[in-house]
Amino acid sequence: MDADGGKFYWTQKGGDNTGLGRIFRAGIQVPKGQLAGNRTDIELLYHNLPEPIDRTSIWRIGRCTGPTAGTRRAETR
Repeated sequence: MDADGGKFYWTQKGGDNTGLGRIFRAGIQVPKGQLAGNRTDIELLYHNLPEPIDRTSIWRIGRCTGPTAGTRRAETR
C-alpha cells in the first residue's frame, strides 16, 4: 500500500511454474460511480513474472530501471 501516493498493489499468480505472475495497482479510492468489479483505474504493471512472486521479487522489480510491461489497464475477469 502506498498511502502517500494513493495506490495499492497486488500480485496475481499464474499456474505453478508457468512464469505468468502479474503485479497490478489501483487507486485506494474506487473512482466515483464505479464498483470494485468494473473500476477503470486498474493498471497491469508487470507480467510474465517467475513464480512464486514474493516480497523480495516485488522489491527488486519495483526498483528496476529497465523496460517493463508499462502501465496499461489490466484485463479483468
